[in-house]
Amino acid sequence: MISVRSILAGMAGAAFSLAGGAAALAQTTAIMVSDVPCLPVEGNAPVYASASPPSADTTLRLYFRRQDFGDPYYVVMHPLGGGSYWSVLPKPERQSEVVEFHVTALDTEGQVLNSTETERVVVTGDCEAKLSQPEESESET
Repeated sequence: MISVRSILAGMAGAAFSLAGGAAALAQTTAIMVSDVPCLPVEGNAPVYASASPPSADTTLRLYFRRQDFGDPYYVVMHPLGGGSYWSVLPKPERQSEVVEFHVTALDTEGQVLNSTETERVVVTGDCEAKLSQPEESESET
């Protein structure tokens, strides 16, 4: 069963535009990320996320790093349509026991709309992460 976590952002309140006397509400952006139960020692694991409300102007990035080590790297998540996205966590470094990751939504100007809390996934030898054909082609061999 896939569990989903949801984080709401943009709760800075209402932004009102004075141009033309019209008021416009700023929308909140929610990011939901599927549960990633484990990461294979010698492989990749898929990550699925969604942004709501869906927008062609929103980009999702998957940030990751070895637990408590260095700055995070990121990959741009691939849109599936309707606000859904996918990507794969890269094959972990040999010394990695736990990998941290989070997803960040950005607008067209690169401004952060929202970020999820950091998740931690255990790297194990018995993890059986299944990849689809597009995910497999995106993964490291």
